[in-house]
Amino acid sequence: MEQVIKFMYKFLDNEFEFTDDELEMYKLALTHSSNNSLVNHNQRLAFIGDSVLRLIIREHLYKQHPDWTKGQLSDTAKGTETTLGIEQDENFAPIAIKLKVLEYMDIQNQTFEMDDVTPNAEVFEALFGAVYLTRGLDEAKRLTNKYVLKE
Repeated sequence: MEQVIKFMYKFLDNEFEFTDDELEMYKLALTHSSNNSLVNHNQRLAFIGDSVLRLIIREHLYKQHPDWTKGQLSDTAKGTETTLGIEQDENFAPIAIKLKVLEYMDIQNQTFEMDDVTPNAEVFEALFGAVYLTRGLDEAKRLTNKYVLKE
């Protein structure tokens, strides 16, 4: 559990106390699906975290570009054949790699490289799911601004 606490202080950029429920949620976010369990891993949190990130990113684009059409907003969010969208795994993975998230994860049957896109993007999304469920939308927005929308 010490690894979880260490990473979450780093990720949240804050040193407030965690409740036991929060720690369990963050531990789950940092548990890889290869650990031979049907539900005790981060996939469900990645599901909700993906939606939370999309909502925050799309709200940001909507507010920042009042003159854009729906198509322009969608292309920027989702990407096109020639451009990378803000909410794509290929955008989230480098952030997770820079944070070295996989080093803090519980991975029992690793079948991938530490810089692979999918596991890094999934844990990044799972972290946002956990933060949303424990700390709320405002904290998820703060972290999205810090890590994803900073440019």
